[in-house]
Amino acid sequence: MVYSLTMFGKMFMDSSRHNAYVQALRQVVVEGSVVLDIGTGTGIYALLACQLGARRVYALDVNPLISLARELAAANGFADRIEFIEALSSEVTLVERADVIVADLRGTLPFYGQNLPSLDDARRRHLAPGGTLIPRRDEVHAAVVTAPGAEEAIFGPWLRNPLHLDMRAAARMAANTLRSEIVTAEQLLTESHQVAVIDYLQITTPDLHAHWSVPVVRAGTAHGISVWFDASPAEGITYTTGPGAGRTIYGTGFLPLETPVELTLGDHVDISLHAILDEDYVWAWSFTARDEFGSQKVALSQSTLHSVALSRRALQRRSARFVLGDANAVSVDLVALQCLRSGASLGEVANTLLDQFPNRVGSWALALTHAADLAEKYVG
Repeated sequence: MVYSLTMFGKMFMDSSRHNAYVQALRQVVVEGSVVLDIGTGTGIYALLACQLGARRVYALDVNPLISLARELAAANGFADRIEFIEALSSEVTLVERADVIVADLRGTLPFYGQNLPSLDDARRRHLAPGGTLIPRRDEVHAAVVTAPGAEEAIFGPWLRNPLHLDMRAAARMAANTLRSEIVTAEQLLTESHQVAVIDYLQITTPDLHAHWSVPVVRAGTAHGISVWFDASPAEGITYTTGPGAGRTIYGTGFLPLETPVELTLGDHVDISLHAILDEDYVWAWSFTARDEFGSQKVALSQSTLHSVALSRRALQRRSARFVLGDANAVSVDLVALQCLRSGASLGEVANTLLDQFPNRVGSWALALTHAADLAEKYVG
């Protein structure tokens, strides 16, 4: 995900997160340090590292806002000490290892995108022996919650629509999503349970697998499972996204239940929670409630796989029997890539495309844009 300037501004103003990272950097960056800032964005932590005496800072991001970070570095007198690299950390080999690596690649939860594999790779390839990795540790917790506001936002448009249409299929899809919500301690119907500990110095797997059983400690209507993390950017420095934390940049993860469940004191719930990294994370959760005598009240099984809309056309295009009918689009790309491979400039590629495929590319400007898109995708 490429964040906007507005989003980076919100990150900067999230005092619990920002202050913890600043404090962690102040603990470890000293005169002469080499610092690697992964996902630098507008370069705030790269600038801070220079303020603290870093000899060299490598600031990496694929976000185009890295150009703004360069401008800010120059404005603050640090342009000669920060090397900005528009690439993923996994694609880069630095000329030296970093004494400190700082990154915040999480989303609502640490199990987000390539956060864990990227930091594991950075630790192994970019961190100097005895160096410091920020963040240091995350603890992930979960609890059953009552959340009528979230329930209304998810199901209201589909189950209580003003036209009285049958929209239950849309409601089922909406129920199988991971959302970000604000949760208070008063909404918890069970005690929280630690479902994962992420030690960033020894990541063994990017996946999450947890199962637990807890008693109901507060009677109420269960609408979902709240999932959050307690972060330790460095030893002795912590912040939380959990109940009572207020509005943080991350929010609190919320996995809805397809059906609200009435829970009373004496009930027990069994929960399984999985997050499996493919291109992105697939979440799966099951929820079983039993009364004080052990009788089952409800059993639900859900997954974000059920929230993915797949059109018939898209599925047909992925079939082993699919045959490409119009080869002209492929021909345009083949010619463009051959030109690029031969060393032609983008302007020369655009001229060739317009000459050979005038009806397909439309204009020289469109041909240039198409050539530039291919170059960015395949040439890097």
